Amino acid sequence: MKMIFERLLEPFPYEDIEWRVQQSGITKDKPWAMVLAYVTNRAIMNRLDEILGADKWKNKFKKAPEGGVMCGISIKVGDEWITKWDGADNTDIESVKGGLSSSMKRAAVQWGIGRYLYNLETNFVPVYENVREGKYRLKIQNKSYSWDSPDLPDWAIPKKKKQLKKRKLTLKEKALKIGMPDDKKQPNTPKIATENASEGNGIPPKPEEFTDSQLIQAIEKLSQEMIPPDWEKYKQDELGLKHLTELNRDELWEFGKKLKKHIAESQIL
Repeated sequence: MKMIFERLLEPFPYEDIEWRVQQSGITKDKPWAMVLAYVTNRAIMNRLDEILGADKWKNKFKKAPEGGVMCGISIKVGDEWITKWDGADNTDIESVKGGLSSSMKRAAVQWGIGRYLYNLETNFVPVYENVREGKYRLKIQNKSYSWDSPDLPDWAIPKKKKQLKKRKLTLKEKALKIGMPDDKKQPNTPKIATENASEGNGIPPKPEEFTDSQLIQAIEKLSQEMIPPDWEKYKQDELGLKHLTELNRDELWEFGKKLKKHIAESQIL
C-alpha cells in the first residue's frame, strides 16, 4: 500500500499543469504577474483511476459552513473507506463549477496529489503589452495584456518524461527560438556571462541587445540550478523586497552575472 501512495505523490507531465495569476500590477510602468501552478481535475481523476482503479476511489461534495464547497476524496484501504476533505470558495466566473473544481484540487492535495507544486519558487512571468504575443490574457488597471506560463524545474517533472518539461512555444517564440536552452541555435536568447567570459568573437554580449523579458527568462533558467530555498534566500539577500520585474536592463544583467558566478562557486565547494 505504501508504494501505491508514493505513486500518488509523483509529478505530473507539463500538459497536466494549469497556471493562474495570483497577483499582478505595474511597477515603474512595467506590467508584471505572479502565477501559481495547479494540477487539472482531469489529471487527478486519471491518476486515481490508473493507480487505484475506478472502483477504489470516489468523491462527494457538500456545502461549506460559511459558503463555498467542500470536497471529500475517499480511497478504499482494505475493506474501509478513508475520506479526506478540503474546501474552496465559489469563484467569480462560473461560481459553483469553479468552487467544485477548486475544492477537488485541494482535497487531492490532502492525499499528496500535486502537493509538490507548493515547493515551486515564486513564478514571475513575462507580461506582454501585445495581447497576441502570449498564450494567456489578463487585465491590469483595465488594460489588456498577455503572458506565457513558465518552465518547470527538473525535480518537478516525471523522470520518464523530462522532455515534456517545457511549455509549448508561442508563434513568436517558435520564430525566435526564445526559451530553448537545449537548442544549439539560439541567437535571441541571452547567455549571461561572468566577468572573464566571452562569446563567439571575444566580445561579451551587451545587455541592450536583449529585452527585459529575455533577461528575466535567462535568470530564471540559471536559478533552476539551485534548490528553491537557496534561490529564494539568495534573491532576498541581493534584492530585498524587490522582484526581477522592478529591475532595469543593466541591473538585470549585473544580477544575472553575479548569480552565475555564485552558482559556479557553489558547485566548486
